[in-house]
Formats: sequence, C-alpha cells, structure tokens
Amino acid sequence: KVEEILDNIAAAGFNAVFFQVRGSFDAFYASSLEPWAAELSGTLGTDPGWDPLESAVEMAHARGLQLHAYINVFPLSKGSEAPGHADPENAYHARPEWRAADETGTPMTAGGADAVSLKYVFSSPGHPGVRARVAEVALDIASRSAVDGIHLDYVRYPGQGYSHDATSESLYDS
Repeated sequence: KVEEILDNIAAAGFNAVFFQVRGSFDAFYASSLEPWAAELSGTLGTDPGWDPLESAVEMAHARGLQLHAYINVFPLSKGSEAPGHADPENAYHARPEWRAADETGTPMTAGGADAVSLKYVFSSPGHPGVRARVAEVALDIASRSAVDGIHLDYVRYPGQGYSHDATSESLYDS
C-alpha cells in the first residue's frame, strides 16, 4: 500500500509526505532503541522482514517527493492493555519511571481511566530520560536514513493535572 499511497500523493501534485515511524515508543523502521511496531507483524518486536521507512524513502524520492519521518513524541503505549515484551523492551516495561503521573503521583497505566479515554499511556515530558530518548530516536533516524526532515507530534502532557511523577516534581522544586 505504501507504493500506491505515494503514487496518489505524487499524482495529486504534493511535494512532501509525512510518514509515521514511531507510534508509542515502537518503530516502523529497523531500530536498536525501540521494538518493531506490532502493527507490522501482529506482535511487538517481530521483524516484519522489510524496513518500511527505507522503502518509503526510496519510493518517495523516486517520485520527486520529500519524505519526513513522523514521530509521536510522548505516547508510551497505546490501547487498554500493556504492550507485550520484546527485544529491545518497550519503555513501558523497561522505564516505568518515565510514565506521566496524576496529581496524586500515581503513574498512568494501560487500562487506567485516563489512558483508556486518551487511548495512550503517556511518558512524562518533564523527565530528562524521556527527552533524551526522543533526541536519540530522532538522531538515529536522521543518521541512518535519507529522510528530508523529522516531524514531531504529541508533544504535550496528556491533560491537566499531569505530570506529577517524582522526577518532574523534584526538578520543579529545585
């Protein structure tokens, strides 16, 4: 479908496309930082046998299109259940201290009321480790792929009352 979509974009006269490569601390490209997205094979962490980003870059450039990698920045996991375990491990499991926390200091969890209504468990934008991972992912994509740009989305807190995780609170007080 990627080829068909890019054909339609080029035929419509567009000159650039945003191609999502990170949904919720997972990857739609070969990454040593985050697991393969479950949407590609049905199972988080399973190599689909091809690299969607590299294929899309090649096909876009062949059609005279720029391709920008589209990254969801702070959603940590999606859906009402925790992500499965994978190698590399999804940050939901590997870095539970990165989860955004409510006003009582309770971290978001899959299946929690806010996570269900928002469709995501969010990481905390105030946590330096989260911000470092985002920068690391963007650098990884830019250094190994011929993307023409990187687009950042979901650059926000999950809502009012977030994030009161211990790290953000300690940084706020200092």
